[in-house]
Amino acid sequence: MVHGEVRPPLLDLANRDLVDSHLQAVWLAATEEPLDSSIADLLVLPHADRPLRPDALESMARERVTAEAVRRIGRLLDLLKDELTPERAPWYTERDAYAASVVAAAPGRFARAFDRWRDLFLAAEQQRDAARRTMDDYGAHQKEKRAAQSRHAQAIDQLNLLQKGSSSFSSDFYTYRYLATEGFLPGYNFPRLPLMAYVPASGDGRARQTYLQRPRFLALAEFGPRSLVYHEGRAYRVVRALLSLHREAATADAPLPTKSVRICRTCGAGHFDGESSLCHSCNASLGEAEIVSSVYRIENVSTLPAERITANDEERQRQGFELQTTFEWAVRDHHLDVRAAVVADEAGEVLRLSYGPGATITRLNKGLRRRANPTVLGFRIDPVSGYWAKNEDEEGEAVDPLVVPKQWIVPSVQDRKNALLVQPQERLPETGVATLQHALLRGIETLFQLEEGEILAEPMPSRDPKSRAGFLLYEATEGGAGVLSRLVAEEGMLREVAKAALRILHFDLGAEGSEGKAPRLPDVAASLADLPGTACVAACYRCLMSYYNQPDHDLLDRRNRESRECLLRLARSTTRVQGRAGSLPPGLSASLSARSGSPLARWLQLASERNLPSPDAEPFVDGGTRLPLVWRGHYVVASLGNLPPATATRLEDKGFEVVVFEPGESEAAWADPFGRLASALGRAG
Repeated sequence: MVHGEVRPPLLDLANRDLVDSHLQAVWLAATEEPLDSSIADLLVLPHADRPLRPDALESMARERVTAEAVRRIGRLLDLLKDELTPERAPWYTERDAYAASVVAAAPGRFARAFDRWRDLFLAAEQQRDAARRTMDDYGAHQKEKRAAQSRHAQAIDQLNLLQKGSSSFSSDFYTYRYLATEGFLPGYNFPRLPLMAYVPASGDGRARQTYLQRPRFLALAEFGPRSLVYHEGRAYRVVRALLSLHREAATADAPLPTKSVRICRTCGAGHFDGESSLCHSCNASLGEAEIVSSVYRIENVSTLPAERITANDEERQRQGFELQTTFEWAVRDHHLDVRAAVVADEAGEVLRLSYGPGATITRLNKGLRRRANPTVLGFRIDPVSGYWAKNEDEEGEAVDPLVVPKQWIVPSVQDRKNALLVQPQERLPETGVATLQHALLRGIETLFQLEEGEILAEPMPSRDPKSRAGFLLYEATEGGAGVLSRLVAEEGMLREVAKAALRILHFDLGAEGSEGKAPRLPDVAASLADLPGTACVAACYRCLMSYYNQPDHDLLDRRNRESRECLLRLARSTTRVQGRAGSLPPGLSASLSARSGSPLARWLQLASERNLPSPDAEPFVDGGTRLPLVWRGHYVVASLGNLPPATATRLEDKGFEVVVFEPGESEAAWADPFGRLASALGRAG
């Protein structure tokens, strides 16, 4: 007999991707269209774009199907009405309108869900055709022809594998399982939007051909350029990135389309547009931001058997790649969907929190850690075939059927996750930040009974010892666990997490709840006593160490003074929500309540009636002049009264447009300044 309590799994029922996948499953059931087990039977393969079969599209677009799907989806949404509130789900509209929008978009989403399969199929065809050209070339060397025959056989095997699906429900390309991995249908047992690596069959017939699937953030390193993959007792080398079907055909004169990202050195937020000059997360200047150029998203890779593995290969595998994670808060209705909070005790602020549902998280592979020139980022790739160039210390040439100039790219992957940015108010040493990060992570797992890996953490703005100042927590599982939002919304939740973390670090806090007594919290961190029988010195696998934080094992130290003091303060703290995107900054809200009759209060009321965007939370300060009405993203300042000439000059030099409102004027006289302000902010006057 097993004694205990089994808690139900935690799910964020306000997660849009999770809700949409369930609603799309309802729509698919309403079509009453039986899907073939093989994806190839659903598409028109002779057509270059491989569209869905016309008969399948016709059956899905029937008016009867639309009406029935809307009715069923409406009933499901009724069950979620307590979760889909404006605060938790700002993306949700009215019940019938949202049901209709999902049904209208479902056929297009269903067709696009097979894009990865189309890319894999096209890559296999291109490999087959390139190999045939080499085999038919009378001037080619016999060695090249033998290599081409091997590539041709592998391409045929890939095409056959992609067209299977009916033989086994466990096949990666069984239609329903594939749709689950692509996020169109719910798929809790499969990694969502995985990165796939093709592994060919072995020559002796003992190892079968297959596609290995890994969560994309893990696969960026595991399936990195020229890395080794071990499968069924054999080693394979990742030699090629399978390029996307949707990009324009690359030639020597048309390289792969890449992007540049500017990473804020204060908070670690990423900016893929070149327009903004201030960080969208913390309003810090991007003039000193880290710039990573030539970023290219990787979706699928291909491997070849590794004939020889040298000592350099094994050492490179051990040291691994230099990875960096950045994030972008979601934008909804032209406002950032992020909620800010401050965690404080009697002595003052301890942490600053920023929570964003559905944040876009990007992970970059900047190159080998032990590369000769650390300033050169990325890897060289053939922009036509996708074959990676060999590493500088790697023996032998990479298999490459086409000879074109190589292009430098920084491989990347991307996904949307619920994320929480944690920034200590006081600067902590690298050991203190790393220990605090993993202590709070273990506290969250324990308090909410989560498995390791359901919530992951990344140092921010980077792992560099000189810049590491905070960390980003994100929910890694499909749909999210819905716990990070509670850390911001509930004033005492982080306090309980900190207490759990202190117990995990083997500190004796007594038995909470025993005889109605609260845990014993000493006045100073030096007074924290170990539990009797504690053998752990700095860290162990019962407290801080785990498989997921191996790169930080050398930094973890539960004896660290700064991290212990921070945890002890958090155990007495209270979390106060400052607001979310679109709400008034705390300083201005205080002005409204304290000076209801002031010109500022009257101005804010009129601005709200005109539906103007809220000013930034941080005012503009120039010497002794403080300007609370500033929109840095638009380079606009509103002033209640004339500015000092020196301040006005400095604002103009920075590119700001100043709109002046005279405090003594009537509200009618403010109509013209409000019109100019609305125009500067991109709103109708």
